[in-house]
Amino acid sequence: MELEQSLFQSIFCRFYEVLAQVIMVVLMLVVLLTIGTIDIDRVSLPIMIGGPFLLTFLYVFVLVMFEPRPHKKIVFNDLGFDIYTFGHKHTVEWSQYVAFNITNWPPYQFIICIKGEDDIKFSYYAFSKDQRQIIKTYLTDKTQ
Repeated sequence: MELEQSLFQSIFCRFYEVLAQVIMVVLMLVVLLTIGTIDIDRVSLPIMIGGPFLLTFLYVFVLVMFEPRPHKKIVFNDLGFDIYTFGHKHTVEWSQYVAFNITNWPPYQFIICIKGEDDIKFSYYAFSKDQRQIIKTYLTDKTQ
């Protein structure tokens, strides 16, 4: 079974990851401005809050311009699975696979635990809803 990320999903995933990080930074900035005694004039505040959002859109636009192809693919087989990220292949045998987890806090991530190796992490939104369900089904079946 081969699951490949669509172009829309690739763009959405990148946008989501960056936007989630920007929102966290802006929230921290707002909290610091609210609690702190920092004096900000009315002109600087919209720039400080709106600037990161504008940079987010610019960043995703540049990514799409220079790297328009989808960057994730998973291939399941009888021996294990291969995860491709920007064409780099990572092979995992079922005997190495331990479990998977989905984080509870944005940006949501799939975390696949592997014996003796670093966990494999990728955005929860890297694949469509149907593809995520297939991934969960395959990984859940192999966990039991």
